[in-house]
Amino acid sequence: MHVYARNLNSPPGSELAKDTNAAMEWLEKAATAGWPESLLSLGNAHQYGMYGKVVDYEQAFYFYEKAAGKGNGKAMATLGNMYSQGQGTVKSPEKAFEWWLKAAQLGIPVAQNEIGYCYRDGWGTNQNLKGAVEWFTAAANNGHADACCALALSYINGRGVSANMEIAFEWFNKGAELGSGKAMYNLGMMYKKGDYVQKDDKKKFAWYENALRNNYEEAAYDLGVCYLNGDSGSKDPGKARELFVRAHNSANSAEACINLAAMAVNERNDWVEAFEWQMAAATKGHAIGMRRVAIMCKEGKGVGVNAKEAFTWFLRAAQAGDVPSMGHLANCYKTGFGTEKSPENATTWEIKAMQGQVVAQGMNFK
Repeated sequence: MHVYARNLNSPPGSELAKDTNAAMEWLEKAATAGWPESLLSLGNAHQYGMYGKVVDYEQAFYFYEKAAGKGNGKAMATLGNMYSQGQGTVKSPEKAFEWWLKAAQLGIPVAQNEIGYCYRDGWGTNQNLKGAVEWFTAAANNGHADACCALALSYINGRGVSANMEIAFEWFNKGAELGSGKAMYNLGMMYKKGDYVQKDDKKKFAWYENALRNNYEEAAYDLGVCYLNGDSGSKDPGKARELFVRAHNSANSAEACINLAAMAVNERNDWVEAFEWQMAAATKGHAIGMRRVAIMCKEGKGVGVNAKEAFTWFLRAAQAGDVPSMGHLANCYKTGFGTEKSPENATTWEIKAMQGQVVAQGMNFK
């Protein structure tokens, strides 16, 4: 019965694919008879609203639970997903971990990868970095691309295993072979920094390009920098701008906004647009963007002079750890710019600024 019902997945336009009602009838009969694969398929139909079913997470959960009870590993993994998101049931990291572990022990790669993250982050269970590496390795050996990346990063950072850039490089390559945009991006970063491999702008550019082609949006910013600096072979500011806008929209990149602001001034002397991009960076939490918004409000560049707004953004930037903003903030309190004069607060921020400069100088010597 289940064999017939699985013809729901026949190519579009085929006679069997058109006969959805009949196929669903046989699928439901097979599920009633207790066939695990049929129970799993019914769960999928309810979860994703396929084959005439409306999306119903509770019904999906019901059928996945039935399938899992009969030993179906894919259903167990999906139950873990539903518990992790609170779909069709109450969200429970502990139960998510429990079901993923059962599926992982049956060799389901996606569940093995999830258990790796659970152990790495201490989510739903106690943190166990060594255990994380073991499960990432199992998933990676079973062809899970994201696990290859997670394993490579474990080797780079020395988390749960001794740091080893050579092994990290190998796993990023494996992930890239499996189509992981994230792995491709990280290979680009290794060629950028010269980590284990020699610095190579052409290979860096190629891997960023491949990463973006495989929908890893974080690569848009780095690829934009390549076009801006000419790492692609020749400079292309127009392409760089296009990629920075994409990074802003799809990857929430504050750095892209900072670059767009600089391009607005350097290419067109457009301070109004520059202010808009600096504000976009600031609202994403970028401390330098906050400071530049404050300076532009103070000096009236791209926006009217606004002492109160300038003070507010200097304060936010300083609280975010921006050392120059601490100095600006001290001066605001000292002169009463945008706020009431306060010698005490001025001294406090002057001390913090000096301490921050000492720390920054110390980091430069490392």
